[in-house]
Amino acid sequence: MIMVQPDSIPLNQVLPVFLKVLPLKEDHEESLAVYGCICNLVLSSNPQILSLVPELVNLVAQVVVSPAETPEVKALVGRLFSHLISLYGHQMQPILSNLSPAHANALAVFAPKS
Repeated sequence: MIMVQPDSIPLNQVLPVFLKVLPLKEDHEESLAVYGCICNLVLSSNPQILSLVPELVNLVAQVVVSPAETPEVKALVGRLFSHLISLYGHQMQPILSNLSPAHANALAVFAPKS
């Protein structure tokens, strides 16, 4: 529903709750659909999802280090992270500095090269 008609859902109420239960802990076969939905919202510059950038960065970091996720899912969330960097650039530094070294190093792979 979020992907088909995002305007028919109170995303400002749904997204914070949705992001709090991620990353997936089971049913990883749903990962592509779940993270694809989030990625589509970010790439379409949905204002409700873009207001949650710190949560998104933390989520992406957890997904890219997860041994349960496929390379395809990791590449998808990596593109999401790369897009956030292209949108916010240096404004992302405080968020990134709060990550663990393992998460920061995992995300560095997806950061655009300058």
